[in-house]
Amino acid sequence: GVLTERLGYDPLLIGLCDLKNDTAANSVISRFVIGCTERLAAGDGTRAACEYALSLRSLAGAILEKRCVDPAWSEVLAWFSGSPDQTASLRELVKHGEVIRITGSGHDARLAFRHDRVYKWLLTDAIIHALRDGQLDESILSEPFFADVIGAAIADASIAPETAERVSKPNRLTVSS
Repeated sequence: GVLTERLGYDPLLIGLCDLKNDTAANSVISRFVIGCTERLAAGDGTRAACEYALSLRSLAGAILEKRCVDPAWSEVLAWFSGSPDQTASLRELVKHGEVIRITGSGHDARLAFRHDRVYKWLLTDAIIHALRDGQLDESILSEPFFADVIGAAIADASIAPETAERVSKPNRLTVSS
């Protein structure tokens, strides 16, 4: 019906959505990620749900900063080698496997995401928070691969129009995504 149309007939979003509360794709994915972190925290996890959410945001920020869209697990571990808490949180998240997981084994182990839509939502979320905090690496803005997630971030209601205008200048693809 109307809900499936609003969700773009996307099977992932329809499967993840709460028929009583969700009306937009972003809220479906947001609720899914929050629910995953809450289930992990309430179950076998050793951290609070908000800490897992921050770890996912830090991971997405590192992917953007390093411009490494398909990182090996060893790369992810190296990025956070100076932060044992971050590394432990990420290990628990991949073990839980709902949002992120490891595919392959040994030297071929790679970080994988539940779905491309979840991956892009995490990148967008990281950009939104970096913009709000004034901490977005400006060189990311000119990266064509990230144009769609930058565009989604600057379309967020929490981003000031002048920030959106400034951010869209280096990469005109952001306003057409």
